[in-house]
Amino acid sequence: TGGSLTVSGGTGTVNTLAYSEVGSVTLEATGANYLDTPGVNATGDSYYTGSLPTSSYVGRFTPDHFDVTVNQPTFASSCGSHFSYLGQPLDYSTAPVVTLTAVDAQGATTLNYSNYGSGNDWWKLPDLTPTYTDPNAPAALGVTVDAGLAAFSPPTSTNTAPGSVTTTFSGPLSYTLP
Repeated sequence: TGGSLTVSGGTGTVNTLAYSEVGSVTLEATGANYLDTPGVNATGDSYYTGSLPTSSYVGRFTPDHFDVTVNQPTFASSCGSHFSYLGQPLDYSTAPVVTLTAVDAQGATTLNYSNYGSGNDWWKLPDLTPTYTDPNAPAALGVTVDAGLAAFSPPTSTNTAPGSVTTTFSGPLSYTLP
């Protein structure tokens, strides 16, 4: 979004520019009142080079913040009731799902922050890596999650909509104490 230009001492300043997307831009100066003649539109340096001068790329504009939504995961029972034995595989009845949405300063989703994993994307936030903790276990014991179970797979991330990536975690997991 542009603003008005203030010129002083041969330097032009615009204090109200805003760019609401991620990415980069080039800038081009144009004038609709060339040499105090209204209606004459002078753009660039076409007299010498025949091309319009533009700046080098400006920015790598990034999202203002990320909105994070998380569902309420639940474990399935392994023994036919509401418990599982220590070391027994646990699977999810509702798997954990995390959605990250890139948001600009005005609260809108930045639609250019997409194409996750394509190699030509603006999405630079790394993939989520799961860590597991047990708030009830003594810190000295630690928690070990056996990721070697046959049905275990690492979390998968997909570009669910422009500006959003959803990561789904899957099980089963095995909880053991050292």
